[in-house]
Amino acid sequence: MKKVRITNLKAPWPKGAKVGDIIKMPGHKVWAVGKCEPADGEKETIEFAEPEVAVDNSKVEADAMKVALDAAQEKVDTLTIELTQLGAAKATLEAQLEKCQADLEAAQKAKAEAPKAEADPKHHGKR
Repeated sequence: MKKVRITNLKAPWPKGAKVGDIIKMPGHKVWAVGKCEPADGEKETIEFAEPEVAVDNSKVEADAMKVALDAAQEKVDTLTIELTQLGAAKATLEAQLEKCQADLEAAQKAKAEAPKAEADPKHHGKR
C-alpha cells in the first residue's frame, strides 16, 4: 500500500475526493498515473475504494431492441403471408358460394318448370 496525494480529479477517485486529499492505495493503478504524487508519511484524508466500473448499457439495450425489432418484423412477415393466404382462401370460397347459388337457382327454376311440363300434353307421351 502506498499513500498518494490527489493532484487531478480526472480519474475514478472515491466519491467525495478532492485535489490535495491523501489516500492509501493498494498497488499501482494505471488510471492514477499522472493524477497523484507520492505522500508517504502524511495522514490519510480519504479511504480508498475500488472505482465502480461505469457500464455503458446503450449497446446492450440497442442490441436487445434490434433483436425485438427483428422478432416483430418476422411476426409481421408471417402475418402478412397468412393474410395473403386467407385472402386467397376467401376468394376461393366466394367463387364456390357463387357457383352454389347459381346451381341452387337453376335447380329451383327447373323444379318450378317441372309441374308445367307435366301438365303440357306434348310432354305426356300423347301423340
